[in-house]
Amino acid sequence: MTALLFIGGLLLMIYAYSRLWETGTEGKIRYQIRLPEEIRTAGDEGEIWVVLENTSWFPLPWLELAQPLCDGLLARNEDGEWSDVLVLRSFLLPRQRMQRCVPVRFAARGLHRFESGELRYGDGIGLKDAYEKVHDMSSILVRPRLLPEADLHVRLDELIGERAVQRWYQEDASRLQGVRSYQLGDPYKAIHWAATARTSELMIKQFETTSQADFCVVINGQFFEPFWTGSIHALLEHEIRAAATWLQAAAEQGLSISLSTNAGWTGAGSLHIPPNDRPDHFETLLAALGGLSHRAAAPFEDLLGELRGRLRDRTTLVIFTAHWSPSAALAVEHLRAEGHTIRIFAFPRVADSLHGLPPGIPVTVLAVEEDEDDAEQATLDQEVSA
Repeated sequence: MTALLFIGGLLLMIYAYSRLWETGTEGKIRYQIRLPEEIRTAGDEGEIWVVLENTSWFPLPWLELAQPLCDGLLARNEDGEWSDVLVLRSFLLPRQRMQRCVPVRFAARGLHRFESGELRYGDGIGLKDAYEKVHDMSSILVRPRLLPEADLHVRLDELIGERAVQRWYQEDASRLQGVRSYQLGDPYKAIHWAATARTSELMIKQFETTSQADFCVVINGQFFEPFWTGSIHALLEHEIRAAATWLQAAAEQGLSISLSTNAGWTGAGSLHIPPNDRPDHFETLLAALGGLSHRAAAPFEDLLGELRGRLRDRTTLVIFTAHWSPSAALAVEHLRAEGHTIRIFAFPRVADSLHGLPPGIPVTVLAVEEDEDDAEQATLDQEVSA
């Protein structure tokens, strides 16, 4: 009888402890992801820290965290394998805080935000298991990796080297020096109408020279009609990597560099970052390229139209595109009429059909293979929109 009472009392104590444990530990686990402060580039490997803290007076004999990672991040788990789900198993004593370093691989460019994780833990005696969602609003920006020069299809000195030498002979529109007769190829906006009226001959403004030279990269994030129906990730990623590579080269040559794109970003419409030759301006543009999404935020022709009147005189425009239309050709003609130097890099899907493109504008074909999964997804997006 005594033994039965002892066993009964023991079971009652275990049951009471389990109920108290459940009440005392509910919502008492703090969760945090600490990210590296240094700049990360696609393809790098690094570390993140996972912090778990038991703020209750009860122990957690076992716990398991399953934290899904966003596309482009991989974690090396305890089994040594890379996975898109960070899995951590451990225990926590009362009022104990644990920090665990987890190796990660930044596989793809982008602004990566962490989703909600799942935390499971138990009382250690098998009577109560708990489950709860844990949240951390952290995000990490992974910047694009530059392309090898061999993959650029055009030598850097062909694209900007000669321009870098000529920059000492640019004209400054704010410093009028005189007028001269019109010559074939002069931009219409340089016509001096008062002098033309006096002489009955087209006269062109002449300006003093300046060392200022602008280099603007234009990335077209539109791949289909209408513009919001989808994209081809492999092609857009190549555009972004090539843009970053040429922007770095232009910055090293001392040019003022700028970026314009209709690819999705955190704001509305197209993104325009004005030219600057500060030493840290390339880092600003690289961060912007890292945060671009795979959706177009505006039509290509609208992006080009917004550049009219926005660019400084004789800017070098390097345009990357996998989509073309007659309205885009007209917008390019307007930009050339303003006196800007334009070079187009087009993917094979449109390189032979740039209808309406003004003669004399060089076109380089970017031979990049389209990802099959991206092509299938783009087709699905178009079918859904239809």
